[in-house]
Amino acid sequence: MAEYKVPLEFGLKIRMLRDEAGLTSTQFVRELQSKVGLKITVGYMTYIEHRGVIPHERVVRKFAKFFNVDPVMFFDIIKSIKLAKYIEKLNKKYK
Repeated sequence: MAEYKVPLEFGLKIRMLRDEAGLTSTQFVRELQSKVGLKITVGYMTYIEHRGVIPHERVVRKFAKFFNVDPVMFFDIIKSIKLAKYIEKLNKKYK
């Protein structure tokens, strides 16, 4: 699975939705597998929620399906983070 390191905003959004659903990480991982066919580990969920790892697009789409939200919401977060990091890189380059 390709992964991209970014700030924690994506993981915080996933955790917020999970908390609102009243699920622990373990319950969430089990529910993901049974409801949308996504098999991931609790450890991987910890990386997503606490370490700023963005999973592959396929996984992001499964999260959106599970929470019954438009995947664009997640991709907008990812895109804005990547844009901010690019602007930061340009600022460093042209200082």
